[in-house]
Amino acid sequence: GITKWLVRKAAERGRTRLPQRVLEGKKQGFAIPVHKWISHDLRGLFQDLCLAKDARIGGLMDLVVLRRYYEAHRTGEVRLGHQMWALLILEIWLQQTRTVVGHGE
Repeated sequence: GITKWLVRKAAERGRTRLPQRVLEGKKQGFAIPVHKWISHDLRGLFQDLCLAKDARIGGLMDLVVLRRYYEAHRTGEVRLGHQMWALLILEIWLQQTRTVVGHGE
């Protein structure tokens, strides 16, 4: 039932420079700009990894359909940033672990 437990413990020990209003205020989340990242900042990375002919997620889904969804997201027709982010992270993980999926292996 104690909110901001770690922050409050650090403050008690003088290990924080946070203003009192932050320490006493309510907890609040923060948003990350996933939609913008996928559409702009990480566009090349997403395309190079997830939309490549040899993308490992291609064993799980039709990459032609994924490309259509990605373009619809990028143009603002739909907001699929979180889903595209998850696919990007999955593709990176599949590549790093050298995992092959969906091809009967």
